[in-house]
Formats: sequence, C-alpha cells, structure tokens
Amino acid sequence: MDRITPSASAAEWWRTLVDQDAVRGTLRLVNGLILIAVGPAYLKMLVPILSDLPEETIDRLRIFVGPDVSMLSERLVAQTLPYDNRLDGPDSPIRGTKIDFVSRALRHFATIVMHQYPTAPIAKQAKHVEELSRHWGRPNVRPGARRSDAEIKSLLRQHWDRTGGLSTKLLRVLRDELSVACEQKRFSRLASEVRSEGMSV
Repeated sequence: MDRITPSASAAEWWRTLVDQDAVRGTLRLVNGLILIAVGPAYLKMLVPILSDLPEETIDRLRIFVGPDVSMLSERLVAQTLPYDNRLDGPDSPIRGTKIDFVSRALRHFATIVMHQYPTAPIAKQAKHVEELSRHWGRPNVRPGARRSDAEIKSLLRQHWDRTGGLSTKLLRVLRDELSVACEQKRFSRLASEVRSEGMSV
C-alpha cells in the first residue's frame, strides 16, 4: 500500500482536517455541560483546543479518560471524572470491555450522576462518582489461556450468531466466558478476518 508523503504526525493530520478555531467557537457557544468521551489518541489531539478555551468554558467540561491522564494539562485533569477499573468489576452496573470504557463512563455519568446533580460543579459530581464506585469491587483479572490465531477465529465463528457479530460482545465472551487471552489489536484483526468471510452482522 502506498503512503502519502511527506509523512505527518497525528497532530498535523488533525490540524489539516479540522478548523480548530471553529471548534473552539462552537464549544464556547454551547450551553450547559460539555461531555467529552474519546479514546486517548483523539483526546491527545483535542488537548490544544480544550486548553485554549476560556476559563468559563473549561469549567463546563466533563472529560472521561480513565486512570491515565498523562496527556492532559493540570487544568484539564481537574475536569476529569474519577472512573477507574471498578467500572469493569463484578458490582459495576455497566460492565463492558476496555475499548468501550469511556463511553460506558459517560453513560453512567449522564444517566445517574447528572440525574441527581445536573448543574453541580465538577467537585460535587466527582465526589458522587467516588461515593457510588466505593461499593464496586475491582475486576478479578485471571490469566487467560493462549490460543493460536486459527483457534481464536474458530471460537469467534462458534459464538458469532449469538453475539450478533458485535466486537464488544465477542471479546467479552472470549475473555470472560472462555478465559482466552487475546490482545485488543490482535482481536480486532482476527474478528475482521472472520467478518470478511461473510459472517452475518
């Protein structure tokens, strides 16, 4: 596959695609809270935009990022919600996989926390998240069995219909029900290969 030259960093690619001043202008015009739940790669590209917002707008940000906040400035860290791996634990009301962690955290916040404290400052909302998650146990991480690519693809085919071919459900079956170890990128590749065989979605 040919590559576009010269090569560009993710930040340069983002600046080419997005009018950052327009995004800042839109965010400044938004009324109420601004909920941001994206993966680390996209959040890293958003940081320059978010950091340059007026203080009043930053105060209305609610950022869902998980425990690793290293890409955020101190000011933006103050706008994160304290969701951690207890969201994946046995007592969590909204369990899932690591790939959908931030979207699940946002859903929990929007339906539970905002329902009780819709206009509260970040400190009050974060405290409520901590109070709720205090009762959730952490996930019991078990070492998964190693399987070859062919074996994993065979397992995916066996469980394809009952999961509707949904990656999040397939990965949960693989890890939780079958105790099979499979790194996220490898799983995505194998699921894509099985899907290309014409499996129904």
